[in-house]
Amino acid sequence: MRMFQLARVAAEAESVRLKARVQRMVGSAIMGVIALIFLLCALGFGHLALWGLLRDQAMLSAPAAAGILAGGDLLVALALAWRAAKAPPSTEEIEARLVRQRALDGLTSSAATSTAVATTLLSLWRGAKRR
Repeated sequence: MRMFQLARVAAEAESVRLKARVQRMVGSAIMGVIALIFLLCALGFGHLALWGLLRDQAMLSAPAAAGILAGGDLLVALALAWRAAKAPPSTEEIEARLVRQRALDGLTSSAATSTAVATTLLSLWRGAKRR
């Protein structure tokens, strides 16, 4: 019976871990979409004003002003994409993985014990049958 309880605990822990992982992945995807929206808004609304400012105030040529803007956009996009990709596992996910591992370790030791007992009983029964 203990083996089945350990298997059930392992399955429940895996379920909790997978749900937490999916939630983390959804959060990362949402941050990625927000990063894309930010990038598009910055490109659409801010560039024209900044380009004009750079040309007028800094006395830059049109290609130089455009290059500065593109570099800034690239830095913002890379920073947000890096953050979305590096979301660490939650505490709940880590704890569920540890619970699952402990349950599976207990299941393995229980199965080994059950196999040893069954083998011993079978050999005793065969020995008694031969007498």
